[in-house]
Amino acid sequence: MQWLYLYLPQLQLDRLQALAPELANRPFVLYQEQNRLQPLVQLNALAKRAGLSEGMPLARAWLLEEQLQPKIWNALEQKRLLQQLCTYLYQHFSDIYLDRPDGLWLNLQPMRRVYLNEHDWQQVLASSMKVWQSEYRIAQHSAPAAARLLARNAVDKLSLVKVEQLGFEPVLLEKVKRLGLSTLADLQRYSRAELGQKLGRSLVELLAQLEGHQQLRLEPYQPPSLFYQKLVLPAEVKQWQGLQFALKRALKELELFLRHRKCVATQLTLRLYYREAETTTIYVGMPHGASKANEIFALCQLKASAVKLADPVLELSVQAKGLQPAEEHAQQLWGGTQKSAVPLLQVLNQLKLRLGESRVKGLASAEHWLPELAWQEVACGQPSGAPSLTYRPPWLCQDPQRAVLSEWQLIQGPERIRVPWWFGGRASYERDYYHAIHLSGRHGWIFYCYAQQQWWLHGWFS
Repeated sequence: MQWLYLYLPQLQLDRLQALAPELANRPFVLYQEQNRLQPLVQLNALAKRAGLSEGMPLARAWLLEEQLQPKIWNALEQKRLLQQLCTYLYQHFSDIYLDRPDGLWLNLQPMRRVYLNEHDWQQVLASSMKVWQSEYRIAQHSAPAAARLLARNAVDKLSLVKVEQLGFEPVLLEKVKRLGLSTLADLQRYSRAELGQKLGRSLVELLAQLEGHQQLRLEPYQPPSLFYQKLVLPAEVKQWQGLQFALKRALKELELFLRHRKCVATQLTLRLYYREAETTTIYVGMPHGASKANEIFALCQLKASAVKLADPVLELSVQAKGLQPAEEHAQQLWGGTQKSAVPLLQVLNQLKLRLGESRVKGLASAEHWLPELAWQEVACGQPSGAPSLTYRPPWLCQDPQRAVLSEWQLIQGPERIRVPWWFGGRASYERDYYHAIHLSGRHGWIFYCYAQQQWWLHGWFS
């Protein structure tokens, strides 16, 4: 079995820079607020170039760099970001294991059935991480512990790893140095029994894990059944326009989530978090489902245009609900299918969001012999159905229009329809309907009313 370890030394910092690219133009760092010294946890390239390093107290960093842009490191956000990365990679790599807070393993054994050679999956991984815009290091080994050690220390061979990089406790590290051991290769020359007697059991277990004789307890990644993402904004946002960039990134990941599951979302919940004010919740209804990022963003724009921000926004969360199987094609009027440049369901979502669901209705044919009653209201988006009588036209005039017989050529008919008095008239009357061609070449449905002794146009054939 072959393992690939993916190490992300500054995952949270890179994601903040992706949301606010201007942060890359200044020395930008994340520091740990809970620690008394407030040590630096993650640094961008300009901060490292200024002489700053991980573990350096924030006060000292200020002395070295006056233009420093510090931000608090959030452990919960780091955990969420690692989970989101796994969700993104899951579309290509099915066997993933978490190593919180900044690493993960990929089991390459199943990938050999999908990718013909090593170069193929490496290219897929590189393109995926390019989209993610985060610095990373990788290493391969048959033992997961060895792959992790190689990636985290940026070395090619285990024999080159120094004892300081093995993560020993200070007391154990001092004992190892007293024996004159400086690298992992020096440790491996001793017998396990002798190392256990002199340096303890923990060292022997570590060597067994690095050599693959003892397995680590790995935490397998389970893809979520629902989409939820919370973004910590790089700076306070006072207007809706400032939230759009972060929202678009979240909706792109939602699109990947829905595409992988071949489904659409029917409701989106946006929450805006402030420092003191109560959270603002925005519900975006999509009764007919949506899966494209740009389509959902347009609906969010319509809904949020009337929302006023209570305070500067610090965080934004996106949650998708009501997942349903996606339909591959848009429906035609009479139940067929065709590809459409602007999907009908997308238009219906926008209309319902603007006008309200109760004001948007659809029409469908009904089983009735009288033309005026051969239709009914239905929920929009449902198939309209074919007319029950196929020789009748699908398009009826709102009110019959006077017709001049000399302008028409009768080609089929008559069909006599007797209208009884209880349909609105004081007496029953008769109509003779004909399929006819107008001088313009259009096919119409005309009738002669005996009570009025007049010809009328009642509908058009498509």
